[in-house]
Amino acid sequence: MSSAAERAGNAICGKWKFLRDENTKECFEAMGYNDKVVQFVMENKPSMTVTRDGDSFGMTYQLGAGKPMSYTFKLEEKVTVKDDNVPPMYHNLETFTLQDDGSVKCVAESQLDGPGKIDTETVIVRKGNELRNYMCKRGNEDKTKVGIRVMVLDA
Repeated sequence: MSSAAERAGNAICGKWKFLRDENTKECFEAMGYNDKVVQFVMENKPSMTVTRDGDSFGMTYQLGAGKPMSYTFKLEEKVTVKDDNVPPMYHNLETFTLQDDGSVKCVAESQLDGPGKIDTETVIVRKGNELRNYMCKRGNEDKTKVGIRVMVLDA
C-alpha cells in the first residue's frame, strides 16, 4: 500500500494553471474579507506548481505580476505562509492532511489581528486534469458559502 505522502502527491502534484472561479467572490465576501483582498483574489488568476520529494511537498504560486510565493510542507505539520506586504494581507499557520477520499485538506489559522483574522479551510480534489479548490471559512456549515477555484494541468 502506498504512503499518505504518495497518495497526496498523486492528488495534488503537477503544474497547474487557472481555469475558472465558481462563487469565489461571494465566498470571500461572506467570510468577511475586505474589498481590497476580494479585489486582489478576483483579479489574480494564479498558476501553481506542486512537487513531492519523499514526505515533503514544495508549493509555488504565481499570483499575476508579483513574485512567486513558495513554501515547503509535510502532511500533518504546521507551516507558516505569509506574503511580503507591510502589513501582510495574509499570515497563516497551515496544516495539510490527506482525507479518506483521497482529497487534501488545508486548514489555515490566521496569525493576523483585527478584522483580517479569518481562519479558512480548503479541500483540494483532483478530477482528471482538473484540480478543484473548495474554500470556506473554518467550521462553515453553510455549503452556499463555498468558493471553488478550478485549475487545469498545464502540460
